[in-house]
Amino acid sequence: DLTRNKSVEGTGLGLAITYNLLKMMNGSIEVESEYGKGSDFIIKLPQKVVGVTQIGDFEKRFQTYSADREEYHESFRAPDARILVVDDTPVNLTVISGLLKKTDITIDKCLSGMECLEMIKDVKYDLIFLDYRMPEMDGSETLKRIKASNAHVNPDTPVIVLTANAIAGAREKFMSEGFDDYLTKPVDSSKLENMMINWLPRDKVQLGVKSDEEEYLYESEFLRKVRAIPYVDADEGMINCGDEEGYEEALKIYYESLMPKKKAISDCYESGDIKNYSIHVHALKSTSRLCGIEELGALAETLELAGDAGDMDTINEGTPKAFDYMDIIYSDLSGVFEKEDDFDEGMEWIDDSALSDGYQAIREFAEAMDFDGTKFIIDQLQEYAMGEKDSKKISDIKDCMNRLDWDSIIDILDGKGEDN
Repeated sequence: DLTRNKSVEGTGLGLAITYNLLKMMNGSIEVESEYGKGSDFIIKLPQKVVGVTQIGDFEKRFQTYSADREEYHESFRAPDARILVVDDTPVNLTVISGLLKKTDITIDKCLSGMECLEMIKDVKYDLIFLDYRMPEMDGSETLKRIKASNAHVNPDTPVIVLTANAIAGAREKFMSEGFDDYLTKPVDSSKLENMMINWLPRDKVQLGVKSDEEEYLYESEFLRKVRAIPYVDADEGMINCGDEEGYEEALKIYYESLMPKKKAISDCYESGDIKNYSIHVHALKSTSRLCGIEELGALAETLELAGDAGDMDTINEGTPKAFDYMDIIYSDLSGVFEKEDDFDEGMEWIDDSALSDGYQAIREFAEAMDFDGTKFIIDQLQEYAMGEKDSKKISDIKDCMNRLDWDSIIDILDGKGEDN
């Protein structure tokens, strides 16, 4: 049933390929399967010893290979182009923005299909990236509404679907739904750029642009701290995010959104809303792998597939484990991103006028839904010491910014919901 199981990965092609490869090597594969519980695959492959020389330090050789890999450089600029990225996970939005930041392209972002429909009314985009699996209104339904409506200025704008499930026949499937192309997550920088070059208007793309930035000659404090966490692969995270700066920003948003994501999963689990439970663990899967946290990503994938299949035994067993893992990760990452108490050591106290100007600037950027501008002002304000009430206010605004919840930022600035 392709409609009910559209998010289930795999069609059996991989098994057929594996069988034939093993057969060519005089091997075999056996399968023991029980519906609803799982399958065991037993592979037998005859081998012979061709020498007694030890392989040596494989990990060291791999690290040398990784260090020698060519660093990512943007291959084009498009200062006159404008795109919209729609994804319910802020980390994914940040990564795509980071990968494209040196191309000078204007990037608008939103967190839902409904926001997308609002943003395309009056702003003409050259390209739209649309996440396939989102709560309330998924990518397929959002695309249908875009195609069916005449109340916007983007009737011919190419729409690229973002998906974490690279199943066999994916292109044909998404094309049949009306998408122009598809891109898998975590997003690969070279594939993203090729997609942009292929779909952006030719007159807006300047090819052959390279960055001449100097390489780092030392390991930063950020990387040193992250590498000390055993289950976080910083190298994988930097590859996925383009560079260290992009990785640091993505990992920080991942850290700040981890507890809200845990609460969202918990609420769905407790209420029995398995459909949205699956959507939330799907997001946890993709963002964890994006940030180089593979073990939690793999566990989240197991829970996602269990949710899609209605396998409550696996959900009941795995959800508490995921929560424990999220707590550990949050605690360890707090040592990376939370500053120690330097409030009264070297921090200048902000005056009322500067703080008022800061709040006004945040309002203007929030009303324009400008993530980068809002973040810049918040980062500037947090360099100063201030009262506990204002410090909490800035922190709450930052949480809303990471969720792209612009209305709540305005409410906070207007004092709504504050204790009197």
